[in-house]
Amino acid sequence: MRKIAVCIFCILLAVTTFAACETDDEARAVQATLVDDALDHMNEDFKAEHMTERAYGAPSDSPKEITYVIKSESDFEAAFKDFPIGIDFDEDMLVLKFFTGDALKYEDGGRRFFYESVGATQEGKVLTAEVVKHKTTLLPPGETMPDASVPTQECLAFVVPRSDVEQVELKIDHKNYEKSWQGELIEECEIVGEYTDELTDDFAAMAAQALETETAYAEKIAPQKTLEKMLTQFDKEIDFAEDMLVVCCVRTNATTLDEVQYDKGVLSIVLGAEPAEEVKAFVIKLPSLPVFRVEI
Repeated sequence: MRKIAVCIFCILLAVTTFAACETDDEARAVQATLVDDALDHMNEDFKAEHMTERAYGAPSDSPKEITYVIKSESDFEAAFKDFPIGIDFDEDMLVLKFFTGDALKYEDGGRRFFYESVGATQEGKVLTAEVVKHKTTLLPPGETMPDASVPTQECLAFVVPRSDVEQVELKIDHKNYEKSWQGELIEECEIVGEYTDELTDDFAAMAAQALETETAYAEKIAPQKTLEKMLTQFDKEIDFAEDMLVVCCVRTNATTLDEVQYDKGVLSIVLGAEPAEEVKAFVIKLPSLPVFRVEI
C-alpha cells in the first residue's frame, strides 16, 4: 500500500512539474514600459561597448544586434548617467535592445521619429516587443530634405517584471506621421486638474531630484501604461490614440494655461501661476504629438 501511495505521489509530482514547465514556455502578455531615447541617458563608455553592425563609428566586427539585461542598481549605474523613469529592481528589470536603424541626417542633428510600444509577450526566455516607429518628412521652415539616410545606432529600453528573459525580438511597424513638425501654437489644450497627491512614489522622487536644480519638471504621458507609472489614479477619460497628457511639477499654483507651443519635437508650456512653497503637480491634456522634450 505504501509503495502504491509513493507511486501516485511521484506521478502527481511529475504531472505538476510538466504543467509548470508548459506554462513557463507558453507566450503570455507582460507589461513593458518603453523608453525609446535610452541612448541619450547612457554613459558614453557603455554606449561605445554596445555598438551594432553598420552603425556609424561601430567596429567592423560588431554584432548585428545586442540584448542586455539589467537587474541591479549597480549595473544600472554603470550603464546610465540618468534615466527618465524610476525602476524598482526588487520587482522589475531593464531590458535593452541595441540594433542599427536608418535615419535621415538633418542639419540640427535632431531626429524625426519616435517609437511607441503597442504590446509585449514573453515565451520562455524570449521577450517579443511590438513597437510602431512613427516618422515624418515634413520639415521646419528653411530646412531642406537630406540627400541620404545614414545607419544609426538605436537602443530601445523596456522596463518589465523580473524574469529569466535573455533575448528580445522586435516587431517594428512603420507609420508616417502626417501632422506638421513646424513651430506652432497648440490651442486645443487644458489643465485638467491638480494631481500632487496622486503621483507615484518613483515619479515624485524623480521630480523632486530634478527640482533641486530646475524651477520646473514635466513629462509626457502616453500611452496608458506610462500613466500607471506616473499617477496612482486618474479620474478623467482620455483616448491616447488622439490625445496625450503632460504632468507639470512646479513650485506654483497654476491658474491658467497661457501658451503651449510645439517646435521640432519640443513642447514649450507657459503657465500663469502664483508662487507656492510646496511642489504642485498639474496635468495638462492636449492633442497627441511626437514629443521628445517638454519645457516649462
